Amino acid sequence: MTDVGKEWGDPIDTAKEGVPHSIWFAKAAFQLGHTVLVRCVNGEHQIRLPSGPPEVVDGIWKRALFLEEREKNGLPVDPLPSGRFPDDAKEFADQIPLVIAADIERGEVYVDFARSIQALGISPAMARTLAMKLNDVADSLDPDGSMGMKNPASVSIGHIKVPGSDVVKEGTVITPGLIDDLKLGEGDDNG
Repeated sequence: MTDVGKEWGDPIDTAKEGVPHSIWFAKAAFQLGHTVLVRCVNGEHQIRLPSGPPEVVDGIWKRALFLEEREKNGLPVDPLPSGRFPDDAKEFADQIPLVIAADIERGEVYVDFARSIQALGISPAMARTLAMKLNDVADSLDPDGSMGMKNPASVSIGHIKVPGSDVVKEGTVITPGLIDDLKLGEGDDNG
């Protein structure tokens, strides 16, 4: 076996119980800005961590275990859409296939998230994009606004598809005050 130098620690046996697979060490080191040495010796993968400060080695170990656990729980281990890596055991990043469509027969504009979503926080740029798409579909359905003038009530009716079934519920969609009372920020008493 070739000497790998003093900059690398002792080999880690990834076949041992409780030791993450070599891919998790490699991903962990990359995410923390370090490198690991991964070699195949006699058909077995061998990992060597940098021989440096204990906090670097411990950090790579902890991160490898964290990533392995996330993967077991079906959570992504790759960069989030923002480019940063997940740091919380419950943090989840996923694409939301947003579809906006018009139902001419019902005279409704549909916003389909293809999943149950309780709340959605988006950037101002995405909010403007979403508003433009909603306006475009609403204008195609009701170009002069005459449909809205027939029912000038401040409360409108929406139809909500129940996830996992063909059931459609009729619901009241109230927009005034929906966000007005929501205050977010440091020191806010509303949580």
